[in-house]
Amino acid sequence: MPSELAAGTLVQQAQEALAPVRHRFRAAVESALARVEAWWTEQGAGDKDRDARVSAELGVFARGHLDPHRFAALFAHPQLLTPDVRKEMKRALEELRDVTVASEVVIATVESGGSLAGTIDEALAESGRAFAAVRVIDRVRAGSGSELPTVTHLPFQSWTRAERRSAPPLVVAVDGSDLHAASLAEYADGGLKIVLVVQGACPPAALVRLVTPGTFVMQTQDASTLDRLAGFDGPGIAAIMPESAACFTHDPRGGAEPWQRLSIERLPAPPFARIPGVSVWQLTEDLRQLQALAAAPEGRAMPSGAPASAGSAESVDRLAAWLLNQADFTGLS
Repeated sequence: MPSELAAGTLVQQAQEALAPVRHRFRAAVESALARVEAWWTEQGAGDKDRDARVSAELGVFARGHLDPHRFAALFAHPQLLTPDVRKEMKRALEELRDVTVASEVVIATVESGGSLAGTIDEALAESGRAFAAVRVIDRVRAGSGSELPTVTHLPFQSWTRAERRSAPPLVVAVDGSDLHAASLAEYADGGLKIVLVVQGACPPAALVRLVTPGTFVMQTQDASTLDRLAGFDGPGIAAIMPESAACFTHDPRGGAEPWQRLSIERLPAPPFARIPGVSVWQLTEDLRQLQALAAAPEGRAMPSGAPASAGSAESVDRLAAWLLNQADFTGLS
């Protein structure tokens, strides 16, 4: 297992790679906050303050020609807000201000033996507080008479399409034995990007189960390649893996066919380290699926960056021979 120092360095590198995604999210929140705070200030302004502001905005050329008080009355429509509504509005504004102050990508850690999906759920629900705050503000500004929502944790499953498109990124540190990649499929939506920092023995091609035509998927040992994930306009999940794992990239921008989108940089050879709760058959099925997806039709070139041996007869024969050695034919005639 990598040292804590090495793992911490990888987490930091993952944060840095996803910084542009976090910056876009924070910039969107800052823009929304600026508009809302102007509206909120207007709600609390008295007639004198409002007249003075309008007079200043109209400038010296309007003096003697326009009545600031009558002009302000045309556009000023302060709402009568109850104390409870005002309290919730203040909470919503404070939540958005906190988001604009926090610049680093959120980090979550899966406790040994814990649930990867559960940890991600909790982290995204915490991030979802910003979306809950926006919902409160929108409802109040619209003057809706329906029940006012509150600023609280908002699970990813409850995010709207627009909220998922603007989702903040997430870095997750996880032990290889807890890397149950199939449970991550529900997060491959909108613009959400997750980077896993995997420590210790792990399934060699776990993330292949997440490959779909529109999802960016990467297993790598080089954090500097994560900029490809950050630059992808869509959902993406990447993992910084130990040396024993496969390295591959599925980039939806590569083409219409799986073999055009998928490149294999490294394919590990058996035997593989045993993972609690995962059979040898499952581990090899992941690798076989990876090879099958990357295999180009006869006479067609392999994807750029894929080694010629990735789908070669030699690698397939080697895997098949190892599978036969692992098989138990006791009792068969």
